[in-house]
Amino acid sequence: MPTSERRVILIDGKSLWNCSIAEIMEGATRPTRTPWHLGDRHDYWQNCRVLEAFGDQEVAVVDDLIENFRAARQAMREDFTLTFDCLRLAEALQWGAKHGIVERVFGARPEPQWRLLVRERQFECVGPAARQVAIRVRGLQGPEGVAAAKLWDRELKRREKARLKAVAKAKPGMMRIIAAICRRAPETILTDYMAKFTVGEFVTVEQCRFVIEDAIDGMGEVEVGIVDRALEKIFNSLPEAPRPAPVVADALALDHVHFDL
Repeated sequence: MPTSERRVILIDGKSLWNCSIAEIMEGATRPTRTPWHLGDRHDYWQNCRVLEAFGDQEVAVVDDLIENFRAARQAMREDFTLTFDCLRLAEALQWGAKHGIVERVFGARPEPQWRLLVRERQFECVGPAARQVAIRVRGLQGPEGVAAAKLWDRELKRREKARLKAVAKAKPGMMRIIAAICRRAPETILTDYMAKFTVGEFVTVEQCRFVIEDAIDGMGEVEVGIVDRALEKIFNSLPEAPRPAPVVADALALDHVHFDL
């Protein structure tokens, strides 16, 4: 476990690392506990974690929430201990209850249960990538709702402008790399993120070339960067192109060549 993960964290006065799962899920969801803050995007990340934990369920027991949450986090290549993941989940549920997104269900079953009240994400990040902050753009009423709607509309326009700029900048290079891969190793199979461009039995770069090229114009600002890096990785992993054999001049043929000096 990373050393940074073992900071001093207390649940009801007891070290997190000495608590049971039940103690963490009970103590860290109490409204009076101060959770770890995730910075300017805190509300957005917590909203995402809540939705990940419920998956397609409306009411879920704690064990299901933990399982869903850990599966989603591991799919994002995060690898924390069960104890630490339970803390993150509990703090997300506490946050969700504060914002009216989830609620604790009592009495239906002996084990703790939670209900998801709002499935649509309420918080979004606005602003350029380096200076993004999370704000609530849904679920607000009156003047606050009007102001949030205007802000979100402006953010969507900003994102589209940034997306078009990113595509225009990256597309020429991406097209050249695709062409180069098709020349050097057309049978290269698309894997990892690039597998999304495969179609049935068509799985090689050459077979899926036009699928990738046609998709570039519709890619988001982040996806353009992901695909660009993935193509570069494929190209850089290709074996060196064989060099042409040196040409050995025929001595007899040279006798018949006249050079002007």
